[in-house]
Amino acid sequence: MTSGKEMKLICVILVMFSGFMEPTSDFLIIGPYAPLVVNAVEDLVLPCSLQPTISAVDMTVEWFRQDLTETDQYVHLYEDHEDRNENQIRSYRGRTGLFKEELQKGNTSLKLSGVQPSDNGLYKCLIKSESWYDDITLRVTVNGIGVPTVRLGGGNRPFNSLVYRRIDGGARSVLGTHSHALDAPAAS
Repeated sequence: MTSGKEMKLICVILVMFSGFMEPTSDFLIIGPYAPLVVNAVEDLVLPCSLQPTISAVDMTVEWFRQDLTETDQYVHLYEDHEDRNENQIRSYRGRTGLFKEELQKGNTSLKLSGVQPSDNGLYKCLIKSESWYDDITLRVTVNGIGVPTVRLGGGNRPFNSLVYRRIDGGARSVLGTHSHALDAPAAS
């Protein structure tokens, strides 16, 4: 038979060790396994939600590029009930947002407006509560990586050339240049 003091000691020990026990799971993140395919300049929703359906309002939601080596990898950060995008990748500024009214339902999907070719890549959605975290990685494939443009004229001898310009401002690649002297109009 145990005394009252021994019982209190056992209870204290159990309470102490219960803090070291890891929970099996508070939530899981659900999202698509297949790549998300989008055309350049369109808007895209990167799906991400909690299972079971619980509120994410008091959680931290981090969206970042997993395939970039830049110091600032954040695509979007929601923390302490607000967006905190001070360390956001510059090319994403003004183009990202969560559906705030949906956070209560566990929907942490990200809307990416005006998709650019540089948005092609791997995105991680990481959600953290006080006691648990989970993440999922999504692949975004952007169609329409470049736009052909035609440039006419040049110096004293006009010419035609087809130039391939990358939308993201990268280097130009000349697909083919065909220079032809234009005949002067006939004098009447």
